[in-house]
Amino acid sequence: MENYQSNQKFLRKSLQANALFSLLSGAGLAVAAGYLSDIMFVVPIQVFGFEMGTVLLASGIGILVFAFDVWLISRPVQLNLMQAKLIIAMDILWVVGSAAVLLLWPDVFTTTGFVSIAIVGVIVAGLAVIESFGVSTTYEGHSETKEALQS
Repeated sequence: MENYQSNQKFLRKSLQANALFSLLSGAGLAVAAGYLSDIMFVVPIQVFGFEMGTVLLASGIGILVFAFDVWLISRPVQLNLMQAKLIIAMDILWVVGSAAVLLLWPDVFTTTGFVSIAIVGVIVAGLAVIESFGVSTTYEGHSETKEALQS
């Protein structure tokens, strides 16, 4: 039996959209970490002894790695649905984490910082929704026709 997938174009495009958004976000964080730290937080803060500019730089680099991974996952002719579901899970964790940070520590953010985190969270939630739709509309099955013809 030969494995196949149909309707994977939507999932592929949604993963590529995620990769592009992550690339732009990660690059922006990495390049402008110091500036973003200044405009996003009310006062200079540290996380585990690291200045927020350093934390944002490391986050940007991590997001760039994520973007590359998502792009690689979107490349094969036959997409791996388990990998796509893992990307969706990571998107959901990002959204939950963003909401938790904003709810638990709203006073540390400037209006710009609060709104920026909220907007990115909404965009990532939207990506998770369209990726989920892409997974749900991708059919995986087996082609018995070819083997039936060979018998």
